[in-house]
Amino acid sequence: MRLYPGDRLALMGEPERLARAEVFLGANQVVEGSAEEEGFALAEIPLAADSPLADRSLAEMKFREHYLVTVIGIKRGEQQLPSPGGKDLLQAGDSLIVAGKSEVVKKLESRAPL
Repeated sequence: MRLYPGDRLALMGEPERLARAEVFLGANQVVEGSAEEEGFALAEIPLAADSPLADRSLAEMKFREHYLVTVIGIKRGEQQLPSPGGKDLLQAGDSLIVAGKSEVVKKLESRAPL
C-alpha cells in the first residue's frame, strides 16, 4: 500500500513499537483544535457489560450504517484486534476504536458506553 502526504494512519500496538513506528514514518502530530483536526476523529467507545450489541457481528447490526463511523480496532482486555471484519462478534466489555467525522464521533462518545 502506498502512503501519500496528508494520509492518516491509525496504529494500534505496544507503546514501544508505536514510538518506533512514529520515528520510522516521520510522524507529525495534528495540533488539537486545528482546522486539520476538526474534520476527522478517533475515539475509544466502551461496550457496557449488558450491551445489546454483545454477541452480534458488525455486519449483522450494520454498525457503519447505523452509527456512521468505522470500527478500525477492538480492544478486548489485554488483546487488540486491528482491522476487525464484518463477521467479528462483539463481546460485552469490548472497547471499539472508531474513526469518522468529528461531530459524529463526539456524539457517539457522549452516548457511551453502548
